Amino acid sequence: MVETNENGKSGLRLRWLNAVMMILTVLITLLLFFSVYSTIDSYRSMRSTTENYIKWQHSAYDMQRASDYLTEQVRCFAVTGDIEHLLNYFNEADVTCRREKALSALKDGFDGTEVYSRLENAMAQSVKLMVREYYSMRLTVSALGYPLSEVPAAVQQVALTKRDAALSPDKQLELARSMVFDAEYFRQKSAINDSMESCLQALVEDTDLRQRETADRLHDMLFIQQVLISAMLIIVLSLVILTSLLVIRPLTSAVSHVREDRALPVNGSYEFRFLANTYNKMYNTNRAHKEQLIYENMHDPLTDLYNRRAYDIFMESTQRVGSTLLLIDIDKFKSINDTYGHDEGDRVLRSVSSVLKSNFRSEDYICRIGGDEFAVIMLHAGQDVASLITDKIRVINRRLASPPSGVRAVSISAGIAFGSDGLSADVFFKNADTALYEAKNDPDRDCVFHSEKASE
Repeated sequence: MVETNENGKSGLRLRWLNAVMMILTVLITLLLFFSVYSTIDSYRSMRSTTENYIKWQHSAYDMQRASDYLTEQVRCFAVTGDIEHLLNYFNEADVTCRREKALSALKDGFDGTEVYSRLENAMAQSVKLMVREYYSMRLTVSALGYPLSEVPAAVQQVALTKRDAALSPDKQLELARSMVFDAEYFRQKSAINDSMESCLQALVEDTDLRQRETADRLHDMLFIQQVLISAMLIIVLSLVILTSLLVIRPLTSAVSHVREDRALPVNGSYEFRFLANTYNKMYNTNRAHKEQLIYENMHDPLTDLYNRRAYDIFMESTQRVGSTLLLIDIDKFKSINDTYGHDEGDRVLRSVSSVLKSNFRSEDYICRIGGDEFAVIMLHAGQDVASLITDKIRVINRRLASPPSGVRAVSISAGIAFGSDGLSADVFFKNADTALYEAKNDPDRDCVFHSEKASE
């Protein structure tokens, strides 16, 4: 991974570093996906357990409610003799079948467990109790003289003992009521309720066990995810640090050196060292001619600002979006030349140029494009810096109003236009020039921003 370039300086190859980091990242990502999938599966399992518990609990309560409903209807029939209660009883027992449905629902999840065993026991006790209830209903039917053809077949098939059949209707009713209200009936009913309570308790315990097991598995998966995320974070941080040391820092330093027109430091990765060495060779070859060419072709000899040629080059190569153009004119400059001479005018131009350079950024292009006309191309500056530009113009005018000794106090006017996609250099200039014209004709304003409405 570490190689030596032609100058004998070693460096870490980025492609090898990138390959190692990519392999580690892919491995950890795959493990992380697997752990996330397992976590989701555990969560679904826990959710399913909770939903099933609610369903199973509802089913268990359905059995108890069905048993209580049967008791209620048989008692009402024994007390009132209203055959509607008898029909309601058998509609629940033979049609609705809530007890059987509850037992079937719990069988899917608890067959062979203590929960299902206790529910089966409750069902068996309920069925056993129905024999007593059938006999009570048969006695009531006999006592009230209902035709057997009008009652369900299960009641028709009940045979009364000779002794009970010989009882008077009142005695038969008394016996029928006693069979569903006496201590024996209460004992059997309590046994059913006890079985149901123990079933619900066992259901709670079983569900709690399942949830704890799922929660433990979910906890383990989350812990694994934390470890993997930590590993991923370490890789990312390592990559950031190495990128900073091998690429960003050398690149930032290189940018600074390029802006300062100096040779590049040879450090960082193998690839960057190679590029730095190549650049330095070119730099040393062209250095002798560069300063003279830049000065002669790109600078104004009087103000040391960029000239009109440089302005045209910058305007052709600068992206309009995110750029701002300022056209600046010295107020009443002609009268200074006419009254005090061109030497005084030159001092004013140098003074204005110095103030402009000290108030704009190094990345802004400050150009003298005419006699007393200046242009400033601000890069990476859109409409959000409008207030900042206004403040700059005010600061510049304050400084020009109190110039160094021997220089005339002057003021400037500025027209500002914001660049946009597809805007030509000529239109860009025209927009700023239109705004400058408005500023020159309004004594209360030292700068004007061009607007679409103005252009119309």
